[in-house]
Amino acid sequence: MPLDPKHNALALVSAVTLRLILALFGVWQDSVSAVKYTDIDYAVFTDAAALVSAGSSPYARATYRYTPLLAWLLVYVNGKFLFCACDVLAAICIHWINELNEWNQPPPSNLSQSLKNQKKKQPNKANSPAKSKNNQQQQQHHSSRWLELSLWALNPFVAVISTRGNAESIIASLVLLSVFLLMRQRIAWAGIAFGLAVHLKVYAIIYALPFWLYINHSTTALPAKIDNSNLEHSVVKSELRSRSRSQSRSRSNLKGVQKSSSRSRSRSHSKSDTKSTKHMPPPSENVCFILHPFFTYNRLLFAATSASTFLLLGAVFYKLYGHEFLQHTYLYHITRQDHRHNFSLYFYHLYLDSSAILSEKKSAVSGLVAFIPQLGLSAFVSVKAAVRGDIVMALFAQTFVFVMLNKVMTSQYFMWYLCFLPIILQRSSLVSTQWRKGVTLLGLWIASQAVWLGNAYRLEHLGLNTFRSLHFSGLLFACVNAWILVQVVLSSSVPIRYEGVGIVDSEEEQKRLENVAKGDGIGESKQRRRKKMD
Repeated sequence: MPLDPKHNALALVSAVTLRLILALFGVWQDSVSAVKYTDIDYAVFTDAAALVSAGSSPYARATYRYTPLLAWLLVYVNGKFLFCACDVLAAICIHWINELNEWNQPPPSNLSQSLKNQKKKQPNKANSPAKSKNNQQQQQHHSSRWLELSLWALNPFVAVISTRGNAESIIASLVLLSVFLLMRQRIAWAGIAFGLAVHLKVYAIIYALPFWLYINHSTTALPAKIDNSNLEHSVVKSELRSRSRSQSRSRSNLKGVQKSSSRSRSRSHSKSDTKSTKHMPPPSENVCFILHPFFTYNRLLFAATSASTFLLLGAVFYKLYGHEFLQHTYLYHITRQDHRHNFSLYFYHLYLDSSAILSEKKSAVSGLVAFIPQLGLSAFVSVKAAVRGDIVMALFAQTFVFVMLNKVMTSQYFMWYLCFLPIILQRSSLVSTQWRKGVTLLGLWIASQAVWLGNAYRLEHLGLNTFRSLHFSGLLFACVNAWILVQVVLSSSVPIRYEGVGIVDSEEEQKRLENVAKGDGIGESKQRRRKKMD
């Protein structure tokens, strides 16, 4: 069921208004207070854009460690406006994905009865309570969808990060757009969006593995343009024919026929489970399946478009700026070591390394070793979810682990995984039956940050030696994050997967929908009953 347009418009207008108010407040605070609202990174962005407009290199600005594309964009567009616009675009993508997950549902078993009820034009007093109950359920549904969308659009943390001048919303919008395009089977466009995201922020390359595994499900998907009305009509015809056939039987033989048909259906289901995995790919994919099932046509198309986008942009900027483009945009982030206080587990270790007499080579090796548990664990959790078709949970879990184990972790990094949360909570018990646990998890997440921020304030503003306290606060925050991730995964419903027409929960259900769409379901049910009667 799609979101009510009134709720949708209200959420988006409120999101724009909130960001406008915060942006104006930031201008006022920057002019009257010594503590600036605008982030220091925004000054780096604007200075690099000024250098580009003057015909110079953006890397002439110290600490500019980003792609030149960002500086080029800020030459023509105000940076905060661009970041807030991408914020709203991410909210729209969240709405689109939730709408797909809600609208594309398998046909119910009592579809014929539901369609008959919909065709009744003259309501009577008997069904008026049912209608009022249905309207109440629809209102609750719209409210829940509005709440899930507001978790990003009206989240003050997200709005503050964007209005302060951080560019994280660009990556969030591009990754969510890639997910939406993959769900709509727009493989090439999804690859272009993903390649652009990796070019802007190299960390997004970690999504290549879950995307690759998820695309495997699209090879067995139903055609993207099946008419749902025809599908419902076929199911209704099947139900009506089976009902008329059963009524023509005598009452004495009816029970025996039902028992034997149930046994035959159980045996046929066990056979169909083994056959359902042998879906024949389209002609364009036969060569790929002969080489190896791991290399499907859609997977190779996604890889080709994303790699082409990434390499083309990289070649253009390498031609313009040479090796400093590679060094500051990509290589720097691999060997980066920030000894300034942050939420990272490695903060205290990096701080001690910076004060010790270590060779540059040894320091770089120490930074590379930190990638092993980070990449290994994040890849493991993403594969566990992606192979079952739960792409959003795979991206959320992978990003959550990646940020939790990163060498540098600041508040703006939380946006990397918060953009997936409104989609996950759509089918999570943490907002329904276990909402108290959800509130507890949120409180622990905020409280553990408050403990760390208190120690950071004592260090930075009061000049007290709280390095060890900061270290233990970071360990506490990591433990809380690990427990939150486990609870979020456990509270999520059975993994679902988008299959062109609907969300198919099993291979058997997918096979049934394929037979109905082809018109074979009615014929098979006839043959099965005739064999049992004979």
